[in-house]
Amino acid sequence: FNLVDNACKYAQAAEDRRIQVEASATRTQVLLRVVDHGAGIAPRAASTLFRPFTKSATDAANTAPGVGLGLALCRRLARDLGGDLQLEPRNGDPRGASFVVTLPR
Repeated sequence: FNLVDNACKYAQAAEDRRIQVEASATRTQVLLRVVDHGAGIAPRAASTLFRPFTKSATDAANTAPGVGLGLALCRRLARDLGGDLQLEPRNGDPRGASFVVTLPR
């Protein structure tokens, strides 16, 4: 839910406001991918994206609501379940973000 909520918040002002949610499975794992076409994530922000409370007061005031806990909690939950949560590279496209949750099957 948090990944879809974030995608909706950050793609709200985008020209293309579609949110893609994909699910797939292999013999050993399940993958859930959430992709938006919003402003994207700056490389410097990507390095701290999963740390709790890394959203500055300025960022919190000037961007989508939140204090910077959602992704940290999502990653922790995924890891507690034996999986992971990662930000996927966008293959040179600076717009949008793609997050992938992997969980054991």
